[in-house]
Amino acid sequence: MKFAKVYIEITNSCNLNCTFCSKTNRESRFISLSEFEHILREVKDFTSLIALHVKGEPFLHPDLKGILNLCEEYRLKVNITTNGTLLLKNLETVLNSKAIRQINISLHSAEQNLLDKEEYLRGVLNSVDEIHRHTEIIISYRLWNLRDIKENAVNLEILEKLGKKYNRPQIVVEASRKDFLELDKKIFINQDIEFEWPSLDKAVISEVRKVLWVKKSYCNISKWRYSTMLLRCKRRCYVRKHFRKKVKRSIRKY
Repeated sequence: MKFAKVYIEITNSCNLNCTFCSKTNRESRFISLSEFEHILREVKDFTSLIALHVKGEPFLHPDLKGILNLCEEYRLKVNITTNGTLLLKNLETVLNSKAIRQINISLHSAEQNLLDKEEYLRGVLNSVDEIHRHTEIIISYRLWNLRDIKENAVNLEILEKLGKKYNRPQIVVEASRKDFLELDKKIFINQDIEFEWPSLDKAVISEVRKVLWVKKSYCNISKWRYSTMLLRCKRRCYVRKHFRKKVKRSIRKY
């Protein structure tokens, strides 16, 4: 069985404090290269795409370059989801990586933190310009427009700036009609309602056909308690028993 992607959390630390991101009681940690490589060996036969995202800000990791190099070594492509604040600082790493397929930038982070929005957007847009000029990396600007685009003044302001940047004067009207817009070659806006994090305390973990998960993997894919895996499928199915056993065996090794 092949999965569309496997999510690997390389850190649970973040430089922002957004209410839409649920808090964790886990110790703040960064995955080591040896631990990350161990996980790659376990999942490489089940996917060709790694998503460096569950909790935390991936660009905070002190050895992100090493992590990306390992993904390249194992011939795995990488999606990175980031709040965008550290993108400019890590631009050289991004430009020199052959593993990165897509970068998702959560622009709605600006709404809930004391950021200078002009400086924040300038840094993000300048970084995207460089990435777009020198690589084939896909860029997805993410916005959570709660209920109605007109009710969210911050999103409206961001959309207007994106419209000016990409010469789309009617972008607000377009965004009110479509959740997904193409701004340029391999540059998109992806809108959605606010994501609600799954919890083992809830009766329903997620909607059918969207996220399927292994209970042990979600709670604790390994004894380090910070490397979480979510398994996505295009159709309704359950993780095969041999994969569950493989994960359990790998946990016992450590």
